[in-house]
Amino acid sequence: MASIEMLGGNEAVAKRTQKLAKDIGELAFDRAHKDLNRFIGSDEDDLKPNQVDSVAKRQKARAIAKYEKDRNEGLHNDKVSMAVGLTALVRSSARNRIEEWLKSKPVTMFSPVLTEVGEAEGKPLYKMRLPQGAFSTVSSGIFFYPEARMPHPGSIFNLQDRGHEFDERIALSQISEVIRIEGDAGELWQSPYSNPDGTRREPPLKVRDIE
Repeated sequence: MASIEMLGGNEAVAKRTQKLAKDIGELAFDRAHKDLNRFIGSDEDDLKPNQVDSVAKRQKARAIAKYEKDRNEGLHNDKVSMAVGLTALVRSSARNRIEEWLKSKPVTMFSPVLTEVGEAEGKPLYKMRLPQGAFSTVSSGIFFYPEARMPHPGSIFNLQDRGHEFDERIALSQISEVIRIEGDAGELWQSPYSNPDGTRREPPLKVRDIE
C-alpha cells in the first residue's frame, strides 16, 4: 500500500495547509464572536465575555482541524501550480502514457523521472518528479508541463518553446490516473477518485463536495 510519505513528506505542503487552515480558523473565531457578542450582558442569564471567547476558541480549533482533514482528502484542491517543481503519485496507466510521450522528446535535466514506490490494491504506483514542472487541472483531465516557467503564479509557459506549445505538455485525460500532486511551493491536489494512500475512494467525491 502506498503512503503520502512516498512523495517525500513535503513540508511546504504541510506548512501551506496549516496557514490556510489558520485563516479559516480566524474566520470561525470572528464569526462566533459576532454571533454571540449580542448575548453578553450583566444579567444572570447573559453570557460573559470569557464565555464567548471560550466558545470562539473552540470553534476556531474545530474549523482548523476540519480544514486540514478536508484538504488532505481533496476537498480544497489547488487547480494550478503557483511555482515550478512538483512530485506526483500516479497509477501505471499514467506511467505508460508519460513514457510514451517521452519517446518523442529529447532527454533533458528536466525530463520526468518515474520511480515505482509501492502498490495499492495489488497494482504498482509510481512517483513522478518534475523539478521544473507545473500542472493545471480541468474538468476533463490534468496537464503536466515538464519544462515550465511561471512569470506569475498560475501563469504557465513552457521553458523550451519549440513552436508547438501543446506538444510540450503531458495530457492525462482521466484524472483517476493521478492520485496526488504535491508542489514545491506547497500546492496540493488530491484525486476525488482515490484516497491519499492510493486505494480507490468509494464513493468518489462529487464536484459539489469539492467546491
